[in-house]
Amino acid sequence: MVYEGLPEYLHHTMAHFVIQKNIDKQVKAIEKAADDLAAYHYSSAEVNGGNREFSGACLLLQKRVDSHCQQCCS
Repeated sequence: MVYEGLPEYLHHTMAHFVIQKNIDKQVKAIEKAADDLAAYHYSSAEVNGGNREFSGACLLLQKRVDSHCQQCCS
């Protein structure tokens, strides 16, 4: 069950965040954009630190972040 590890009193409160079908489309889009932005930040920090293994991921994530910005601002 998705609630494993959560105290029972949190099950109802966390249901909208844990069960995907309960999440509003707009909230889901914001969460995805935030996840991509965090991953981009991490991968760019790795590249800037000299770890070239993250170069491809960094470019892909930059495109995703740009895409989120275009969707948000249009």
